[in-house]
Amino acid sequence: MLVTHRRETRASTSIEALIHIEGAAFPCRVKDVSLHGAKVLCRQKPAKGAPIALLMEPFGRIKGDVAWQSSEMVGVKFTDERDAVGEVLLLMASYSMF
Repeated sequence: MLVTHRRETRASTSIEALIHIEGAAFPCRVKDVSLHGAKVLCRQKPAKGAPIALLMEPFGRIKGDVAWQSSEMVGVKFTDERDAVGEVLLLMASYSMF
């Protein structure tokens, strides 16, 4: 399902992933994703502004910063180059993850 009420189209998904921050990693689930960011469900939430890496095996890793957080979710703004993010999203689409 595509969500289009934002400045860009976001694809709904439910991918198990890991958030890497300061040498630690913890499990999470990516709920939606676009070229610029993702909404991530996680129990351990990094602080707003924290630099992270979102590892979505076998698709790849995307670097970003935590843009916001709520009781269950964090928003990640990707800081990797758009082409690098696009490659990961293309792999996800080829596996029908959206």
